[in-house]
Amino acid sequence: MLALVRDLKGTRVVYYWINKAQPERISPVFPSLPIAEEWLLKYRHNAYKGKNRRRSLIDRRKLNGTCDNLDKRKPKSQNQGRRASDKRPKVVLDLAKIKLDELKLLYTEKLINESDIDREVVFEPSAEPETVDD
Repeated sequence: MLALVRDLKGTRVVYYWINKAQPERISPVFPSLPIAEEWLLKYRHNAYKGKNRRRSLIDRRKLNGTCDNLDKRKPKSQNQGRRASDKRPKVVLDLAKIKLDELKLLYTEKLINESDIDREVVFEPSAEPETVDD
């Protein structure tokens, strides 16, 4: 079973697929969710060994409003297809949120520590003022 992971690499949010049974990454890193979704669609299509009756990888019901004939035939009560590959994937493991929460915590701790240091510093002027030679 595949699971979608959102992670933080440097300053960017990335997506990749892992195997739930053995938490190992099985896909490359993707910069956006639609690209990760497209990879999953191709992965499932290539992994299917039976006879595939579908001619296209894309489910037309996903194309909201792009085809006038589809809009006239049936009301759009169902946005997603019937197959698992037609449903939009959801993020199962959000490592980006965890990492961002940790960064926020570290940043607030740093601000608190810096404000404590500023309060403790006492300004003591030197006995002799510095002079600048012209």
